Amino acid sequence: MEHGATVSLGRYFSRQLKENSSYYFATQLDYEELITNIFWADARMIIDYSHFGDVITFDTTYSTNRDARPLGVFLGLNYHRETVVFGGALLYDETIEFFVWLFETFLEAMFEKKPITIFTDQDAATLAAIKVVMPKTYHALYSWHMWQNAEKHLGHLLKNEPQFNADFLACIYEYDGEDEFLTAWNEMLDKYDEKWAQAYVKRTFIAGMKTTQLSENFNADLKDCLRTDLNIVEFFTHFETVVNQKRDKELEAEYNSRQKFPRLKLKSSPMLNQVATVYTPKLFDLFQTEVEEVMALSILERNVSQTHSYVVGVFNQNGKYEVMWNPLDETLSCSCRKFESFGILCRHGLKVLDVLDIKLIPNRYIMKRWRRDAKDGSRKNCTTHNINPDTRLEYEIYAHDIMA
Repeated sequence: MEHGATVSLGRYFSRQLKENSSYYFATQLDYEELITNIFWADARMIIDYSHFGDVITFDTTYSTNRDARPLGVFLGLNYHRETVVFGGALLYDETIEFFVWLFETFLEAMFEKKPITIFTDQDAATLAAIKVVMPKTYHALYSWHMWQNAEKHLGHLLKNEPQFNADFLACIYEYDGEDEFLTAWNEMLDKYDEKWAQAYVKRTFIAGMKTTQLSENFNADLKDCLRTDLNIVEFFTHFETVVNQKRDKELEAEYNSRQKFPRLKLKSSPMLNQVATVYTPKLFDLFQTEVEEVMALSILERNVSQTHSYVVGVFNQNGKYEVMWNPLDETLSCSCRKFESFGILCRHGLKVLDVLDIKLIPNRYIMKRWRRDAKDGSRKNCTTHNINPDTRLEYEIYAHDIMA
């Protein structure tokens, strides 16, 4: 970075710190003591990460265009399933050592709270750094990247074996249960003699992330501010604007959730009434779909002992799901692992609860990150970590409520 840009950047960061002392930034210098890499996160990003940093994506596709500024962004999903930004980095040096520094710096800003899962592209330096800095964090690849890899290495199958496309996509998207996935996967291994790797994304919490949609949407919004003809301060100003647009969407979703009661398709359902004002509207709609699908399920087998075991099937469809219920501690699990990977109970588990005449969801299965009050306690977290929160969102919601 040129000297003039460095001075401008220093002034920009000084202004941010003056406005909020919890603003975090760090720079990495080369052997000539010139800035080569930058990471930053404002107070709101740090607070949001404390609530929704269980699953994150680190995307560097912005830097693949030679005419664009080399940017990396940490993103996630909030309780309305809207994009939330946790931090940004300018990547003038993309070595393993840099990514180790970046991830260590990111965690330092977030008070060493590591994510459960991180999605990235297939960059070798990124993969190596994650193993060093976050060895217990589950590293996942987006399905889009897997498909791109398949096109790169298995082009001959895509060209000469028309059925391969359908078989491969089915393994990625269609199978809920691990057993049925394994059956289909092994059949594909036998059918197409290639080298394969196995992965089970449903063994970890991913909050419903599978595709690159989150990054693609943010990338499109950032397009105008990545031009290299912008000076460094203009870039940061544009970036702030895009981040604030995302926050405005959260504000709008929060306001709407306070003004509208969800539409219950089964008005007499105790479970739907239980969570109608607990889940955010987006999550309520997803859960309501699971409740509706219970009508299409049947109990094919049952084994009632100390732990109840049920095999659940779908009417006129293949596929079986094993559901376990322990009445002693009221724990429920399903082979589809929807709760473990997404955070809401699946239709198969709900079917078993219905058979057991259990009309309300046990509290442990209403995940805090999907609740309307997911961000309650923000001030307590701020006090604990000496973070000075940006209260603009709270004031704007209050103003909207008064005007309404």
